[in-house]
Amino acid sequence: MVRIIRFKRRYLDLIIQGKKSITIRPADGRRYEQSLILTDGKRRVNTELIYVREDRLRNALRFYRQEGFNTPQELLNTLKSLYPGIRMSSRVNIIKFRPLNTDASK
Repeated sequence: MVRIIRFKRRYLDLIIQGKKSITIRPADGRRYEQSLILTDGKRRVNTELIYVREDRLRNALRFYRQEGFNTPQELLNTLKSLYPGIRMSSRVNIIKFRPLNTDASK
């Protein structure tokens, strides 16, 4: 089975450029498959799931560089804009992936 994860265009660009290899999402009980498709609705990147770890947001912020950000605060601000109810104590999934293609087929 394949799981699809949607991204805003700029974040899929970071994945294609090799600057983003993790995504942090609120922990909501979803299961992630070994085969992932990352998409912005137009482009697709096939990836392999490396791991999914559940942790508190405050601990997950240490992955800011792997998320494609320059500072933990920049990552936090972005997550708060995407998920308005998220707090430092919120449980999140840290999803590590490896692109199998970066040509982002359309």
